[in-house]
Amino acid sequence: MSESLWHLSQNVRNLEAQINELLETGEDDETALSLALTAWSDANTDFQQKAIAVSNYIIYLEAIAAANKAEAKRYTERAAVFVKRAEKLRDNLAKEMKEHGREEIKDDLSTIRLSFSSSVELLVSPESLPPELVRVIKSPDRLAIRAKLKQGQYTDLAEIVSTPCVKIT
Repeated sequence: MSESLWHLSQNVRNLEAQINELLETGEDDETALSLALTAWSDANTDFQQKAIAVSNYIIYLEAIAAANKAEAKRYTERAAVFVKRAEKLRDNLAKEMKEHGREEIKDDLSTIRLSFSSSVELLVSPESLPPELVRVIKSPDRLAIRAKLKQGQYTDLAEIVSTPCVKIT
């Protein structure tokens, strides 16, 4: 079984300490010093090979991460296309159901209901609205405009527009 980089590093440090101890004691044991130097050289070589293998694996992992990020971006872009297609189909279905006077269609799997969302479309610029219809940030207060329009006021400045939409349950 191959040793971990940490174990190899420990072996190199232990052998360096053993060589330093042999040199400091001044013993003339050439055989022990020769064996320690050979073991240190082998351990150093093993450490370098393991370090290179670990660095290659890091590069491999980074490449996989980059590929996954690119694939995620591609999937996000594809998802946006599908969402756009679904929105277009939903709008077309709502338009067709409105034209055919169908408010609800049921089958065993789903129920399609035609409902209307409404919004206020200004007929004049926000700057020309009376102060009570404008928020402090100078954007039209669409809720106030809607309320006034329902009371029959300011019909020359804005109108309520109904837009069909479909809810699938």
